[in-house]
This record gives sequence, C-alpha cells and structure tokens, in this order.
Amino acid sequence: MNLEAERMVEAPRPRAVLLGVGFAAGGRPVVESSELFGGTSSLIIRHEGAEYRLERTRSGKLLLKK
Repeated sequence: MNLEAERMVEAPRPRAVLLGVGFAAGGRPVVESSELFGGTSSLIIRHEGAEYRLERTRSGKLLLKK
C-alpha cells in the first residue's frame, strides 16, 4: 500500500461518527449528552466565531452561556 493510501485508511473519523449519532423522528440527529461531556461537567461550543459554554448542573439540567 502506498503512503497516500495509508493516510486515507488512518484518517480520523468525523466527530459525529465517534459520538454515535442516532436519528429521531423526522430525521433529526440525536447525541447523548454523556457522549458530549465525556465525564466532564462543561464543554465549549464554537458557533459562527463565538464561543459558548455548555454546562451540566448538579441537578442534571443543561445551561448554555455565552
């Protein structure tokens, strides 16, 4: 196998595949929050150049802060 072919084989999978995206009624993608947080209580979402923090509260609710 040549080097270019090896790179194609070893290319990282898209994050959606790693997260195990399912689909809800109407074809909307569904991701479990536990997969997004990965054992942490917050994460950063970048959207159109701005950063937002998604936090899981002690009571299990989700907060999105700019």
